[in-house]
Amino acid sequence: MVEIVEQKTPDGPNDPDPAPTAAGRAVVAPQAIDLGSGLTNGTVDRLVDRLSTALRDQHDIVRELSEARADLARRHEEAEAARRRAERTMECLTSFLHALGHDLRAPFVGIDASLQLLDLEAAGLRPDELRARVSETASGVRRTCSYGLSMIADLFELMRTEAGAWRVQPMPVDLLALVREVRALVLPQARAKGLDIAIHLVGSGAGCNEPEIEAFRTDPDRLRQALVNVLANAVKFSDAGVVDIEIARPVAGQCVFRVLDRGPGIAPDALERIFEPFHQSERTAAHAGEGLGLGLAIAERCARLLGGSWTASNREGGGAAFTLTLPEDTHCEPTSSAAPSAGSPAQSTASSRMAGRTLRILVVDDEAAAARLAAHHLRVLGHAVATAASLAEARAALASPSAFDLILADFELPDGDGADMLDLVRGLGNAPVILSSARVCDDMLDRGAAAVVPKPLERAALAATLARVLAGMERRGAEEPSKPR
Repeated sequence: MVEIVEQKTPDGPNDPDPAPTAAGRAVVAPQAIDLGSGLTNGTVDRLVDRLSTALRDQHDIVRELSEARADLARRHEEAEAARRRAERTMECLTSFLHALGHDLRAPFVGIDASLQLLDLEAAGLRPDELRARVSETASGVRRTCSYGLSMIADLFELMRTEAGAWRVQPMPVDLLALVREVRALVLPQARAKGLDIAIHLVGSGAGCNEPEIEAFRTDPDRLRQALVNVLANAVKFSDAGVVDIEIARPVAGQCVFRVLDRGPGIAPDALERIFEPFHQSERTAAHAGEGLGLGLAIAERCARLLGGSWTASNREGGGAAFTLTLPEDTHCEPTSSAAPSAGSPAQSTASSRMAGRTLRILVVDDEAAAARLAAHHLRVLGHAVATAASLAEARAALASPSAFDLILADFELPDGDGADMLDLVRGLGNAPVILSSARVCDDMLDRGAAAVVPKPLERAALAATLARVLAGMERRGAEEPSKPR
């Protein structure tokens, strides 16, 4: 029998102290256990349980440490990926800002140079030569301004997508008619380079039948914007031949558009990032003087809003192909207040009715040149026009006995903005208000504006906007735009 002798611990002050150690602590001798007399099955079970618990705790600690290590490694990888993305974004942003600074200055430099030349040459020109020179200079200045404004418009459009300010209004759309409109918009740019744009209906057998694409349900404005940007991009990078745009209906409820250019193609490492904003590939950098390179990013956002997507690839033999796969919107019904698209029956009817009606329109703008231009466009369209340069002048004009059918007001005025104008008109008879602005102010539609038109005003766009506003009024049952006060 093994005998284990138990050493008792001191019970009181009379017991001898344990032997001290060098550290000043007492050393207690190991206790002996009498296996024959003091150990029972219950004691062994308790010891086994305690040992098992300690082992489980140790296993849990090891497992938690392992998970923490894996989580730390994962977080490190995510942080590293975020750092690489931030570095890439900063590089792209630096490149973009450099191009932006150059490109936004270029139009002003060109305009200044043209006006200086006109001023220097005017003194020595005959009247007929001067008229021709003024006309030539004015045309050049307008082209330069249009280029600068298009870049600014791209920036605003990108801001609108980031802010979620774009509206989507699905309606039946004649896709072939829309693509023809897109071609007409980009064709002058193509003709200037000696290019042409061809439209193809693609499908199985004899091809895609026109009836199949006459009532595809989507938002025409966002689709038009996406196709114009990609088609303009294709023209930019093509130097000869024909740029093709294809329409196909491979399956029910889906439409596919392909834009094929004759350019240098896209570098393989740029294919995945070609639709990112501020991304400058070698293909884009070579044409940095032709824009900011935001067109594809805006087109991609348009596609996403419509539930579709763009892809880019290189073509055999050279050039690039951009493919938009678009599902048909079958869920949302158009609201009764939605403005009809250009070319719709409602707009055509309104245009024909407007042709025989003279509207009394108040133009409110503190920029004298902008006010004269708006008044000129409206008078050419057959309307009677009065002008005001501030909210105060507008208030006085609206309080006069002669009522106005409609107000065309600049968004920024010396004594207020578009919201103030809407409040003023609402208190004086509630005539429809069209706001004009070079900035994004679509939120004014929710505040009661009848429409928002971009500045500088174009006569065709202004006429179309007037037609839409009048059509909306007639749909609401108004026989006249407003009633005399």
